[in-house]
Amino acid sequence: AFANLMRTASIVSSVEAKEKLLGQNFDIVIADLGLPDGSGLDLVRDILEENQHVSIVIASGRDASSDVASMHHNSRIQFIDKPYGITVLRSVINKALLK
Repeated sequence: AFANLMRTASIVSSVEAKEKLLGQNFDIVIADLGLPDGSGLDLVRDILEENQHVSIVIASGRDASSDVASMHHNSRIQFIDKPYGITVLRSVINKALLK
């Protein structure tokens, strides 16, 4: 259903994400906290500073509560625990789009 409504980009590193974000407009970024070339948390902070319109979904398979505690008040950020199913992902994306 989402494929008919939006364009997506699959990105595997924080460097690639920053490059894509500079060249294109995105409504939502789904970011994992564990990236192969750096901290997903640092990427999220950079996105918040550089892209005022982008909503962010932070995904993590580990207890990241201490890492993201300062971000819980930010209405542009949604959180999702891995593993998650398509129903949960749709719900979080819908919430992010409404912000």
